Amino acid sequence: MSTIFNYEVDMATAMSQLDEFGYYVCRNLIDLGYISKLINESHSLYECDPPFVKNKRAGDSGGSYRLNITNAKVKQCLGYDKTKCINELINHPMIRKIVNTALQSESGVSNYIFDYSTLKSSREGSGAELFPLHYDWRDYSSCVKVYFYLNDITVDQGAMRYVPGSHRVVKTLWAEKPDEMQNLQKKLASFNSLENLVPVIKEHTFSRENRETISNLEFASLNSELNCNYAISGRAGDVLLFDENGVHGGGVLSKGFSHICRVHYVDRGYVNKRLPDQQSRLRRSIFWASTQISKR
Repeated sequence: MSTIFNYEVDMATAMSQLDEFGYYVCRNLIDLGYISKLINESHSLYECDPPFVKNKRAGDSGGSYRLNITNAKVKQCLGYDKTKCINELINHPMIRKIVNTALQSESGVSNYIFDYSTLKSSREGSGAELFPLHYDWRDYSSCVKVYFYLNDITVDQGAMRYVPGSHRVVKTLWAEKPDEMQNLQKKLASFNSLENLVPVIKEHTFSRENRETISNLEFASLNSELNCNYAISGRAGDVLLFDENGVHGGGVLSKGFSHICRVHYVDRGYVNKRLPDQQSRLRRSIFWASTQISKR
């Protein structure tokens, strides 16, 4: 259908899966020729290290890198020529249609990340998880994260784990126990870890439809070697979309390498609060005026 996509995503199926399980995988969605372009762009950004890129793995990587990018900085540094492929993908009408429908809002992008992990890194070589199980929370704003698989990733490559249905549990807790969740957020930097979530879950009464998810979350917290049951393996060209409120995290890299590009799509409420470069002209004027008042 295009030089990027191999087919049109079934919207009804995607929305149903996202709502019920919190994630959806589009198998073989991206043409492998385009995947090669993304890989080249990723490595090129790492090698040339432009000023708009923040490498969160700099200094201890052994060749691994995590390139965090915002388009506000790309624009400021005139760097669109260096991010052409990923931005073409980010702004493609089909991808935007999927995330806009899921967010029930015109989407913005908080940031995007090229993540490349190898066993040469001291962290990965030590057997540490790429990301411990956790959920993300943006003060009632919504975010759909989209992972583009740039190589084949299985449990051995630390595939992303996601506990099905856990997005509903997290939303329920923040809706019904906001004071307790906010207090936890204030006290602990890792308030959103699964380890800190489970005690709150145990003190709350959930509906019957959530009980299986509760059992899965408790199992995942107690059996770190077995929570790979929730891993979402994929091949180069697959695309994973998920609600960031669900419990998720990368596994342990034991063979080869892992290479993904992840894009964080946020709802309009978040854009209006945090991303002035993506606001309407009127909204930007209001945002600027409010910042000036706060400085007085």
